[in-house]
Amino acid sequence: MKLYFIRHGVSIANDMNVYCGSTDVSLSDNGIASLKKLKDENIYPKEIDCFYTSKLKRTIETLSVIYPNLQYTSLEEINEVGFGIYEMKSHDELKSNPEYIKWLEDKKFINFKSPGGENIDDVLSRLKIGMNKIFADIKNNNYENIAIITHGGIISVMMNNFYKENDDYYGWLPKNGRGFMLEFDDPNNKAISYKEI
Repeated sequence: MKLYFIRHGVSIANDMNVYCGSTDVSLSDNGIASLKKLKDENIYPKEIDCFYTSKLKRTIETLSVIYPNLQYTSLEEINEVGFGIYEMKSHDELKSNPEYIKWLEDKKFINFKSPGGENIDDVLSRLKIGMNKIFADIKNNNYENIAIITHGGIISVMMNNFYKENDDYYGWLPKNGRGFMLEFDDPNNKAISYKEI
């Protein structure tokens, strides 16, 4: 079985260089153009049995650019990490805030979270629910190739959880429109290999 984790294309918030987790923003024109270019370079898998996105429109719009007019399932559990009061703010706006600096320096995303936001335990608890739904669907339908269009933070958590733990939470962060393929011989165990997309 192969799981393809693909990060959404460049969003309006990415172009603004602000933190954007739960805020529902669209892809930018630049993001759409970049995805079309990557698609033309044939980096995305062709044979996919089923597609999943988060509930946020930047993932759904990404799917519609890469794989137009296909059915998919949207799951709230694979939405991006919530940044609380840091949502839609830039580093420059926040750098004088000591609580923000503590949060930023917590490389494993464990000890601190932004007010109103999530930490790794919060994200993992909902991700487990979402991935259990996906794995049940895979088992019931004998799917072999699954594409999950989601977010950078979520992909980082999944790679740490399903493949190899990285000392830096952001160590597995893919660029927009990119991601990873994980291959499993048993979905109950960690992946046996990975490849960058």
